[in-house]
Amino acid sequence: MGVATDVTVIKTMNSKTKLRNTEELDERDIEELDARDTEEHVTRIKLFNVTRFLMNLILGLQSKFQS
Repeated sequence: MGVATDVTVIKTMNSKTKLRNTEELDERDIEELDARDTEEHVTRIKLFNVTRFLMNLILGLQSKFQS
């Protein structure tokens, strides 16, 4: 999970740097970036929770059928 987090931080930094390089950031740009980052973070949390649920389901079924 550390690598994915690092990549996310780099991508976020790059997108903010690109905006800053092309034009001055105003409040709307900052709010839009923050909203997008929050939305991506929520999506990642949901995907993580679904993955964890599926892994627990698979492990539970596996142990049930092995008994």
